[in-house]
Amino acid sequence: YGNWPGEVRRPKNLEIWQQVGDDLGQRMGSIFTRGLKESPLVMALGADVPLISEEILEDALKKLQQNDALIGPSEDGGYYLLGFTRFQTGLLDELPWSQAGTRQATEERLREQGYTFEQTSTLYDIDTPDDLKRLEQEACYEATRHALKTLKADS
Repeated sequence: YGNWPGEVRRPKNLEIWQQVGDDLGQRMGSIFTRGLKESPLVMALGADVPLISEEILEDALKKLQQNDALIGPSEDGGYYLLGFTRFQTGLLDELPWSQAGTRQATEERLREQGYTFEQTSTLYDIDTPDDLKRLEQEACYEATRHALKTLKADS
């Protein structure tokens, strides 16, 4: 599970679930399956999308409550958010991960399996140094601005 950072206090009721599977789709699928046993909906968020906002998450929640699935599209053809109110084993297996066609392939799979779905706002994720430069121009959160300054000072 890794070590919880010493300067951050771990929430008391936080559970850590081990992902199971050979590829990203199988690993996410294991978490979606487990999550839906305990909750009426589940969402996975990318950790490399610093401009996600409370409004986007509220929109995602609202749309997901009306559909089987929800996608938060990334500008690069993938997605930063994926949510489900129902999930079948194997749904995300063998998709082309981390490619420009990932979102399209996922949407095609959802349609093939009869899932209703919507999208929330399109954002960009941080994959390259150019993405970091863009973020530096657009950083609207104090913590993000501070982290970028620290990265620049350390390089």
